[in-house]
Amino acid sequence: MPDLRVCADLTWSFHTFSVFDTQDAVAHAGFLLETDAETTERDQHTSGIPWLVSQVRSGNMSWLLMQHKTVVARDEEFDGIATVSGKLLSDDRPLRQRPHENTKNSRTRMPVVTTSL
Repeated sequence: MPDLRVCADLTWSFHTFSVFDTQDAVAHAGFLLETDAETTERDQHTSGIPWLVSQVRSGNMSWLLMQHKTVVARDEEFDGIATVSGKLLSDDRPLRQRPHENTKNSRTRMPVVTTSL
């Protein structure tokens, strides 16, 4: 996965814990995208685009325009959780590692969608 920070002044990435997604810090800010706990690895991986389209169609342009305030997280943590409803949970910073199968929940089963300016 290329480091998007060298491509633009500001980049955001959206990740899930799908085996098809990177857990690496590849953007200036990285968010764990909330998905349903029963979502397959493939569906987790591809859920970011429909999620972003849904946000834009509902009038929420904040993710597309990168308008959320973020606090710098440690390299081993995501900068927050992007919820299904479009909110940012910045107080909850999950680790950038796939949880063990018995600890997965709806907030930890989540794609890489990237927006950059």
